Amino acid sequence: MYTCVDDYLPKLQEMFPKIDKKDIKRMVEYGWRMFYFYNLRGCDTLIESTKHKYWMYCGQLCSDSLKHFDYYRQMLRRKLRVLYVKKKIQWDGYYYTAISEEEYNDYIKSIKSRGRKRKYFKYNNKLSFKIFDEAKVYYNWAKYIIKFKYITDMGYAFYKEKLNCTEVSLALIREHPDTFKEIMISNDNYNLI
Repeated sequence: MYTCVDDYLPKLQEMFPKIDKKDIKRMVEYGWRMFYFYNLRGCDTLIESTKHKYWMYCGQLCSDSLKHFDYYRQMLRRKLRVLYVKKKIQWDGYYYTAISEEEYNDYIKSIKSRGRKRKYFKYNNKLSFKIFDEAKVYYNWAKYIIKFKYITDMGYAFYKEKLNCTEVSLALIREHPDTFKEIMISNDNYNLI
């Protein structure tokens, strides 16, 4: 039975004779560290071999399409957070949340009104996200997503029963919300992160 990386090295060196033993050891140790890193954060991991035609998947597989859709959204949000940390993206001071049709109409009416413009907007029962792409995934059903300035960093997400917003602007208007295509990685690619 193999107990550590050194026990695997002779077998791996037979498979890859042109690669130095130290390099093989570094690759295996790095692979285990990354596997541990992603699983610790609750992400799914897929390891494939094109030569031997096998794959290993650590995560949840389900045949029910609705459960799969919810699970996909949850895993995609985790992936976006991991990418946000790994790329060391600086927070711009904005949070993102979805608004209803009535709230959107109220926002547009306040912008188009004459005289002094409204500085503060009040919303009830809102979950806000630090990462725009995460808000798009969570609020896949929402037609309107706004961004607003917040005074302090509240983490990746926070919930407020009564949310007071300043510097509000529209971040996204969707024509066809609530579709799987809207949040698919291959469709959008999340280029900002």
